[in-house]
Amino acid sequence: MIEVKNAHYSYKTQPETTKAVSGISLSIAKGRYIAILGRNGSGKSTLARMLNALIIPDSGDIIVLGMNTKEKENQLPIRKKVGMIFQDPDNQIVGTRVLEDVAFGPENLGYERQKIIQRVDDALHQIGIYDLRERAVHTLSGGQKQRVAIAGVLAMRPACIILDESTSMLDPKGQAELLSVVDKLNKEEGISIINITHNMDEARFADEVYVLHQGTVTLKGSPEEVFTDVDNMLKAGLDVPQATKLLYELKKEKINIEDLTIDRNRASDIIGRLL
Repeated sequence: MIEVKNAHYSYKTQPETTKAVSGISLSIAKGRYIAILGRNGSGKSTLARMLNALIIPDSGDIIVLGMNTKEKENQLPIRKKVGMIFQDPDNQIVGTRVLEDVAFGPENLGYERQKIIQRVDDALHQIGIYDLRERAVHTLSGGQKQRVAIAGVLAMRPACIILDESTSMLDPKGQAELLSVVDKLNKEEGISIINITHNMDEARFADEVYVLHQGTVTLKGSPEEVFTDVDNMLKAGLDVPQATKLLYELKKEKINIEDLTIDRNRASDIIGRLL
């Protein structure tokens, strides 16, 4: 569905040039749930914007559903197919009322009125903000605005949804609700999910995890494979699950530990046998 081929990108601010992405290559199949992890400055948000054709690589190629983002005529169709949920909801809210904002995307796609109403109602219910539908957007809290932005993307039902740190303004309950909705869209409707995050717990349930460090992919694999590679995770400035870290520290002390795991129950069994 999405192919990234040796992509490079630098931010040009006179008199300096800052390298953000350095030769990233990855492949995302239809219907997969992908997590891209990295600390601030790792290049993950730049990569997210390249996948949505908001940024065009200096060199290399981004191919989305057979369309190269470098070709100008492909950029709008790509954005219709790849929905983006930003960290700051004010970057994508355009309507004055909640209902108007969520309807903006489906209206631009030319759906008939009844379909727009159904899509909007469904999205508002899924995110839990149906009771806010008549509210003026400027009266909402930051977390409520984020939910409106998310509902606007869901109403368009794109082939792929990119979450760019989009849970960061939500409380734990809101985070859990959003991730539950996203997981349902992925599993039941086959929508590809790309979760750009630094939150390890969000990445644990992905099909595949990519770790970015200094603009390059330094680790990739299943959550189990990535999070048990503790040395390289720490080099990338990231943490690992507590159970994994405990086994790792015990192993460093020459204690006979089986293979590391991110599964708490399995880790508990390993420690229990040691005791």
